[in-house]
Amino acid sequence: MKIGLIQFCPVPRNRDQNIATANKFTDSLKKGDVDYIILPEMIFTGYMFENKDDIKEFVEDGETGVTITWAKNLANRVNAFVQVGYPQVINKNGKELYYNAICIVSPSGQIRNYHKSFLYTQDEYWAEEGEGFQTYDLPELGIYRKIGPGICMDINPYKFKANFEEYEFANFHLKEDSHFIPCSMAWLSSGDEINLINYWLTRFSPLILKENTTPDQPIVIAISNRSGTEKDTKFAGGSCAFKIEGPKKLSLLGRLSEKQEGIIVVDTED
Repeated sequence: MKIGLIQFCPVPRNRDQNIATANKFTDSLKKGDVDYIILPEMIFTGYMFENKDDIKEFVEDGETGVTITWAKNLANRVNAFVQVGYPQVINKNGKELYYNAICIVSPSGQIRNYHKSFLYTQDEYWAEEGEGFQTYDLPELGIYRKIGPGICMDINPYKFKANFEEYEFANFHLKEDSHFIPCSMAWLSSGDEINLINYWLTRFSPLILKENTTPDQPIVIAISNRSGTEKDTKFAGGSCAFKIEGPKKLSLLGRLSEKQEGIIVVDTED
C-alpha cells in the first residue's frame, strides 16, 4: 500500500488558498502512485477558533461541502482514498451541531465521516464530542482493509485526566484488530522532534507490543500533521508512517521534519 502524507502551514480562514496549496502537492499524482492520501486536521480552515460564532462561516455539511467535493475529485482522479480534516455541521432536531471531523472518501465517491472523540481544549470552544472511536472496512486496501482513523487528541488520555496507561485509542484498535491507523493532526510543537515521535509511539504501544502481529499481517500507523504557526501557537509537523511486523518489530517508512511542507509517499512493502 502506498500512502501519501501531506504537510503544510495553512493560511487561517483562507480555504481557497489552502486548497490551492494542497493542489500544488497533489497535481502531479496519477493513478497508481498512491492508495491512500492523508491530510491534517482542519487543514483548509486553520485550527484556532474561539467559539461557534467564530467558526460558523467555515463549517460544512458532510456530503456536498467544499472539502468533501475536493476530496471526491482527488480520490476519483488518482484512484485512491482521501482523508482530510474539516469542521462539519449536522442539523439534528432543528439544532446545528458542529464537529471536528475527517472525511474518508473512496475512489468511487463513498463518503465516511468520523468525528473527533477526545476534544482538545481548543475544540471545546465550538465542537461537540464525537460518538466514540470507529473502524471501517475498506476491501480495496487488502490486508490493511480494517482501518481505525484518529484525530490528534484521540490518541491522548481523555481530557488529559484518564490514566496515561489506559491507552484508550490504541487499546480500542487492538481489540478491534485494526491494521491501518491513519491519523489527521494539528499537534502542537514542543521543540523536540525526537521526543515527539517517541511520544506518539508510546501512545500506540499496545499495538506495537501486540503478540500476534506478523510480517504477513502487519499494522501500519500513518500520521499527517500540520506545520507552522497560528495565533502564536506553533505546530509540530513531523508527519510520518511506521510499520509493525511483530512485537516490538517496528520500522519507520518515512517522515517529514517540523518545518517541511509537501507530500511524502511511503510504500508499506519497502
